[in-house]
Amino acid sequence: MGFTFMVTADLTSSSIYPPFLVFSGTQMEMAKDPTRTKDYAYQDWRRRGGGRTASVHHNKKHWFNEAITIRYLDHLCTELVPTGKIGLTWDHAPAHCSGKVKEKLEELENIGRLIVGLIPRGLTSVLQPCDLAVNRTLKHTIKDLYLHWRRDYMEEKRQ
Repeated sequence: MGFTFMVTADLTSSSIYPPFLVFSGTQMEMAKDPTRTKDYAYQDWRRRGGGRTASVHHNKKHWFNEAITIRYLDHLCTELVPTGKIGLTWDHAPAHCSGKVKEKLEELENIGRLIVGLIPRGLTSVLQPCDLAVNRTLKHTIKDLYLHWRRDYMEEKRQ
């Protein structure tokens, strides 16, 4: 049905970290049997061989909810930037403002791992660096790659 991805960039080195992807599917925390979900099957995608670098997750509507947002914060602080202090530009998305997410942000701030710069409501498209510099290009590239893959797949099946 779709996917959402969180783009994380290091502004000091002008580099982009591997994406954090959320596809449509059952989230482990919401399943009667978590081991039968795509979320479970892909939880170690980043660590598998073959050069895979994205972190893959699933949620009913392929959006960030509270649990997925906390996963992203854990991923950011353990896998992408395992040491040092992180400056996070954060907008007012509903998943970013929940009680548990606020607790997680405070915990990370208190241990010196995170500084959050909150973007005022209505200014995300103006002030968020990834929205300005990366998202459009990345979305266009992903769409092109998908369309090429789909075309090649269909041609292969026809043969």
